[in-house]
Amino acid sequence: MTAILVVENDRDTREMLEYILIKEGYEVHSEADGKASLEAAEARPPDLFLLDLMIPYPDGIDVCLELRSRRRFATTPIVMVSAKSGIADAQCGLLAGADDYIIKPFSVRDVVGRVEAAFRRPTHPRDLRPGPAVRLPRHPRDFHPTQPATSRRP
Repeated sequence: MTAILVVENDRDTREMLEYILIKEGYEVHSEADGKASLEAAEARPPDLFLLDLMIPYPDGIDVCLELRSRRRFATTPIVMVSAKSGIADAQCGLLAGADDYIIKPFSVRDVVGRVEAAFRRPTHPRDLRPGPAVRLPRHPRDFHPTQPATSRRP
C-alpha cells in the first residue's frame, strides 16, 4: 500500500487530511512537528510527504531542505500545504524542493488530485529531464519576488 506522511500541526486539519487520504486507499501516518516528522520518515519511509509550511521547529521549509539533502528522499514527492497564499511563499516552498504547493483552505478534490499528480511524475533520476539552468538563491528564504531568477547562458 502506498504510504503518505502528513505533517500538520493543526489537529483538525491533520485528522481531515488523514481521513481524506485513507478513504482514497493510502496508508497514512502523521506528525505534528518538524523534528518528529524527520524521525518518522527515517523509521518508516513514506512514498510521499504532505508537509505544512508553518509547523513547529524545524519549520516546513527546513524539513523540506533536510529531506532533499538525504539521498533516500531526494526524489520522494513533497506536497507542501500552507495558509500562506502569497506568490513568494509558494515559490519559497518550491525552491526548497517541494513538488507542489496547496493553499489552505483547500478542497478534497484538490488534495487528492495533487497527490495523485505527484505520484505520476517521474522519480528516477534517469527519467528526469533537465530544465533550463536557473540561478537560484542560496536559501529559499533569500528569494525576493521582485527579482526574478536569471537564466544562465553557456
